[in-house]
Amino acid sequence: MRFGIRQATFNNLKRAEVLTLRTNQLDTTGKRYSFEELCLQESPDHLLLVAEFEDQYGTSGKIGLALIEKTFSGEW
Repeated sequence: MRFGIRQATFNNLKRAEVLTLRTNQLDTTGKRYSFEELCLQESPDHLLLVAEFEDQYGTSGKIGLALIEKTFSGEW
């Protein structure tokens, strides 16, 4: 099995949008993101990561994502 996490590219954004619209299991915010909102590659305050999975039976493709805001408010 191989699991990988990497920074999203423009080509990954449509799949990332689908994941935000259809995935609810581990989403604590309930927020859905459009393609336009996910176009954050140039933002110094955000990091968008995509996760991929494959095993001996084939690739599952992009299976997850993380949108990280890099700003810190000073409180935990």
